[in-house]
Amino acid sequence: MKWHLRKIYNKLQIRSRMEAVNEAKKQGLIE
Repeated sequence: MKWHLRKIYNKLQIRSRMEAVNEAKKQGLIE
C-alpha cells in the first residue's frame, strides 16, 4: 500500500512542479 501512496504523491509533485513552471511562464518570469 505504501508504494501506491508514494506513486500518487510523486505524480502530484510532478504536476505541481509543471503548474509552477506554467505559472512562471504566464508571469513572464522565465522564457
